[in-house]
Formats: sequence, structure tokens, C-alpha cells
Amino acid sequence: MTSVLAIVGLLAGWVYGWLWMDAAVGILGAVVIARWSIDLLRDSGAVLLDIVPSAAMTQAIRRIIETGGDEVCDLHLWRVGPGHMAAVV
Repeated sequence: MTSVLAIVGLLAGWVYGWLWMDAAVGILGAVVIARWSIDLLRDSGAVLLDIVPSAAMTQAIRRIIETGGDEVCDLHLWRVGPGHMAAVV
């Protein structure tokens, strides 16, 4: 995406003489990269810090396990990869 933006900015500067277009496209590319990096930091931070994916999922697992009078004392649930969870009961 940023490469295409850079090419468009250079072509606009060359064809139309818009010298400011290269700087504007550079700023826009920086915003695109910043947005991507914030999402990456948020997702990887959740995995590295063992954040519980959702309270609803924890309760659903607890309901499935707690049958016939059984009771879960400690349930630790975490994400180990995209779409993959692990639990210690």
C-alpha cells in the first residue's frame, strides 16, 4: 500500500508538477504504517501478557466442565496463537 502511494506521489509530482505531493503521500504512508503498528502491538501484547480472551468464553468453559457437582477452583485460559486457546484447570 505504501509503495503504491509513493509511486502515485512521484507520478503526480512528475506529470503535474505537484512537488508537494511527494511529502503529502509520505505523511499518509506514515499514518498507514503507524495504524498497522498499533494494531500489531495490541495483538502481540495480548498474547505475551496472557490476557484472557473474553469473560464469556471463560464462563462457557466453566459451565461445560462443572457438571454433576464438580467445581472448578482455578481456571486459567490464554491465547497461544490465532484461533487457538489453552487452559489450565
